[in-house]
Amino acid sequence: MTGYAMVFYMTGIEDTAQSGMPVTAFSDYLYYSTVTFTTLGYGDFRPCGPARLYAATEALFGGFFMPFSSAVVFLSKILRDREIANN
Repeated sequence: MTGYAMVFYMTGIEDTAQSGMPVTAFSDYLYYSTVTFTTLGYGDFRPCGPARLYAATEALFGGFFMPFSSAVVFLSKILRDREIANN
């Protein structure tokens, strides 16, 4: 997410609550990246120009990674429980 935040810092996003003013604080870029990765999409910031493509790829990556990581944790717990039961 930090890598995407740096890309958004270079390409730019707009603050929709401030009538489309450019965002300048890196913490806002990190916040936007986190919201995009988790596919929450609050709508308070908007990517502009090439940042739209990066936002789409981050959302796709997050949309696949979040369930995948949950499945890995769940399956590792099941396997651990089975191993304990067999001993």
